[in-house]
Amino acid sequence: MTAMMALGRVRTFRINHPACQQYHLRRLEPITRQPQPKMSRPQYIKVASDWSTDLFGCMEDEHTCLLGAVCSPCLACSLARQLGESCFVVTCVPGGIFALRTKLRMQQNIEGSICNDCLTVCCCCPLALCQMARELDNAEIGRLG
Repeated sequence: MTAMMALGRVRTFRINHPACQQYHLRRLEPITRQPQPKMSRPQYIKVASDWSTDLFGCMEDEHTCLLGAVCSPCLACSLARQLGESCFVVTCVPGGIFALRTKLRMQQNIEGSICNDCLTVCCCCPLALCQMARELDNAEIGRLG
């Protein structure tokens, strides 16, 4: 069999499925414009800041200082509510206060690290709770009381 005879036997066929026909028609249309990039809102970079008060600045707010010294779990539950979490986070979840401190630091874009948060809460938990309460008060997220 020669090549010419083999070409004569080759049939062309079309698939009559609608999706294939649409694809075939799209391929034959000329490209008239280039795809445009999608426009998005400009991204702003937040500059990290420090805590608004020092860890040992308890006397700046005597009410919070007293609450942290006398009943730290009450202060922790109040902070959890202000941050949109359940009181069970600080009472039942291991590392709950540490997680709240990290959440507050991330929300307020405060410079620091998870390791620093963990050490601060483990070594001086009442002072860390008081600092978190002052930070929330200064940021006007919520008031204690």
